[in-house]
Amino acid sequence: MADRPLPLVCPPLAVRVYGIADARAALSVAREIAAADAPCDAVGLIADAGAAALAGPAWWAALVDALTAEFPDIPFIPVLDCGDAAGAVLAAVREGCRHVAFSGREDVRDSLAPILTAAGGRLYRPGDLPPAADLRWARDRVARLRAIVAETRQTGGM
Repeated sequence: MADRPLPLVCPPLAVRVYGIADARAALSVAREIAAADAPCDAVGLIADAGAAALAGPAWWAALVDALTAEFPDIPFIPVLDCGDAAGAVLAAVREGCRHVAFSGREDVRDSLAPILTAAGGRLYRPGDLPPAADLRWARDRVARLRAIVAETRQTGGM
């Protein structure tokens, strides 16, 4: 089965998520873009590498639930990075996470992918994910992301 890249249009907007502030900034900017009648089909919220092992899938699921309640009008694709930990992928599925990145062995990935598919989700390879804006050190995450979006529109890519 051929993998597809993460489908994003906003312009292609993906943000590395270290905590809820990064995600809120991304969805706030997406809301501004949508209000300006620009296409905004989905925003990629991509957890930091190995976040499932560090914070756990329950943390990610709670973050997604909070964002869904706060931004019901903005579609987003929350991708939890499980690194090479197959057990973290299974735990993520149990917590209801539907978009999971896995960087482990290909034979293990081939075993995990049908489990995600059966749960209505998708298992991503690291190469399937778009470049993600890293707002971690920005004093004003929203302003930084606005600047990135403006630059992306001028150059045609992130």
